[in-house]
Amino acid sequence: MAKAKIHQQASQALLDWYDQHHRDLPWRVSPQAVQSGVRPNPYHVWLSEIMLQQTTVPTVKSYFAAFTTRWQTVHDLASASRDDVMAAWAGLGYYARARNLHRAAEIIAQDQGGDSHEAEPGFRSETQAEADREATSVGPRCRASLP
Repeated sequence: MAKAKIHQQASQALLDWYDQHHRDLPWRVSPQAVQSGVRPNPYHVWLSEIMLQQTTVPTVKSYFAAFTTRWQTVHDLASASRDDVMAAWAGLGYYARARNLHRAAEIIAQDQGGDSHEAEPGFRSETQAEADREATSVGPRCRASLP
């Protein structure tokens, strides 16, 4: 059997397994929802990726819920004071992540001209490279995770 065929079969087997056994997490869209056309929220994916760096999923769930309740969009987060973001982050550790998250949100919001509704393409615009440079918690791994 050709190597490409084996790779394709293994990939499909993993995807089928995931469809059946995935964890329901607040930042994910279920496989069934994806099949019906629902797209992941880029802000939720990004926020979860930053929070999950060196922090466990059970810990992140409550912080994620608090953040997305308080700051529903990247623009809301960008408008928050850094002190408020830092206070909400308290307990997650590695506080540079919170400072960098807030700074990156400001850059993304500025890139979108203050529009209160982030468009999927706008979330990963040319300014993402600038955000990557200025906000060290937004590196290649996090950038690659965004829908």
